[in-house]
Amino acid sequence: MKRVIVLILMLLILPTILAVEFDVKENYDQGETLMARLSGTFLDLILDDNIVFYRGHVRVPMEFELGLMDEDYYIYAVLPENEANYSIAIENIRYMVGGQVSEEDLIYEFVISNQTAIFSIKPGLIFAEDNFKITVQNLQPEEIIINYQALTDDSAEANMVEEESGFFGSLFGGGSESEEEDVEGFVELKSGEIQDIEFKLGIIMEDDLKFVTLSSGDLNYEVPIYVYKNYVELNETIEEDMNETIDDNETIIIKNGTEEETEPKEGSLLKTCEELQGKFCKDNEKCSAEIISAKDGDCCLEECKIKEKSSFGKWIGGILVLGIIGFLIWFFKFKYRGAKKKVNLMDVALKGAGK
Repeated sequence: MKRVIVLILMLLILPTILAVEFDVKENYDQGETLMARLSGTFLDLILDDNIVFYRGHVRVPMEFELGLMDEDYYIYAVLPENEANYSIAIENIRYMVGGQVSEEDLIYEFVISNQTAIFSIKPGLIFAEDNFKITVQNLQPEEIIINYQALTDDSAEANMVEEESGFFGSLFGGGSESEEEDVEGFVELKSGEIQDIEFKLGIIMEDDLKFVTLSSGDLNYEVPIYVYKNYVELNETIEEDMNETIDDNETIIIKNGTEEETEPKEGSLLKTCEELQGKFCKDNEKCSAEIISAKDGDCCLEECKIKEKSSFGKWIGGILVLGIIGFLIWFFKFKYRGAKKKVNLMDVALKGAGK
């Protein structure tokens, strides 16, 4: 009977216990990076203004960042270098506790010890669309080695592409197996040295949450990395290109002084004239090679030369001038002089008298 009562009480208490889960350590060293995960059913979006840090009962400023990844909130903060009791509070938000709505502030306490952390990292959460880096600093008086490890996911579909695939695949040389495998490396840091660990993304087939771990001695960080899809299906690319160039396939190109329908060079309509390393000829210029239809107009891939004036016009002009000169000579020699011939009045008088 007692076991039944205990079980009932546990079932009643369990929803309250599991209402909001906050994964955060209770003890930190000075200079260490705080890493935390917050999960639950929240009715309000948690913003930076809802996150407050306290030293004892006094509110204190703290450098931190908040991010939402796969329905969980991740928080990282750069902790100060002084020993004290601290707490982190999530204020002015509504969340579910069992079947009830609660507005009570969520407060989690932690302690910063009098010891100095081995190393710190920044940032402690990353949204990656492209290559990224994590900055690490040695906080110890002697040289340390920091090991880092990342999880790859080389899917069979990604391996069909003729490039190295998977998360960090192109940097670490991701394997060809369609299984998840770990890739790792390390950096050596002198006392106080700061160094960037650069990560290069391979082909990402879909948005996903990954983790990078960095460790030295007994200090371990697990950094959440939300990566965005960067792989485009081939048929999607072809369809987009067809939509862009469907109106350009009827382009009329001027070739050798006449209009002629022509097929543009393959792929030329997908690039601008500048991308094709060509130029636009002026109205008084002519391309020394075939004109190409680029995305932004007719493009000359060779030299633009000044158009030469046609010699046919010169011949026509010369013939007209010679014709006019010949007509004038004929007119003055035969017509004009005949009209100006002197009249002999004696001959006229004799002809009039019948002599």
